[in-house]
Amino acid sequence: MMGSTRASSRAGRVKAFDCPRCLTHMDDLTAVYGGTGPPRPGDLSVCLSCGAPLEFPDDGTAPRWLTYDDVSRLSGRSRYELVSVILAVLTVRKTG
Repeated sequence: MMGSTRASSRAGRVKAFDCPRCLTHMDDLTAVYGGTGPPRPGDLSVCLSCGAPLEFPDDGTAPRWLTYDDVSRLSGRSRYELVSVILAVLTVRKTG
């Protein structure tokens, strides 16, 4: 992970993509920690269906699913914010 990685996705429409973990179709984002405009390379996101941590690449393709090692290399603040959002998704969503 590069030093510019932020745990704040930008609000707005994005090129449609399917979550690489659960295949939920997504074409819109909501900023959790502020920001406007489309996501920039290195911006982080979380799938609201499955809680998968995602990172937007610099080539305009769909976000990639972050591995445990990727998340462990994030700065303390970015990791804390990302894990906080994942926990919120997983504890609020209904199962079954």
